[in-house]
Amino acid sequence: MNYQQTIKEIDFVKEFTRENPDLVKERRLEFLNKELKKINKDYLFWIELVNSCKGWFGNSIYDSCVVPIKKQWDKIYREVQMYKYPKPMTQEISDEKIEMAREYPFENLIEIKKNFALCPFHNDHHPSFYIKNNYGYCFSCGKSVDTIQFVMETRNMRFKEAVNFLTI
Repeated sequence: MNYQQTIKEIDFVKEFTRENPDLVKERRLEFLNKELKKINKDYLFWIELVNSCKGWFGNSIYDSCVVPIKKQWDKIYREVQMYKYPKPMTQEISDEKIEMAREYPFENLIEIKKNFALCPFHNDHHPSFYIKNNYGYCFSCGKSVDTIQFVMETRNMRFKEAVNFLTI
């Protein structure tokens, strides 16, 4: 393949994208959703392996295998959300909308049993993340968050994105 042919192919792709934006978006979403399914399978495999291993070996598998898979999943998920909800995030967010986001139930974001959950901010094996009045506090790592900050940190979102995510 030579340079001129490559340039022609790039021009063709740009032209096709410009003429068929809905088709390109639809195909990209199909591809991304398939990728998310593949990543979910990998994630479940590694989580089962981590759960079967105890101590430092399980922690090292988690850090070297599960964390990169989660980061990859988050990146693809953000792109899917961008395609599904292309609204510009430049508008101001009202105080009422922020309050609605803060009142969003923690139970819909994380599995809670008797006000405790596994802390998502560190490798937690015993529930140490306490939820009360829609605020979370981890007794192990000392992390304290409300629902907006929780979504921002666990899903790698900005403030406006997190508020919109919680109020949609």
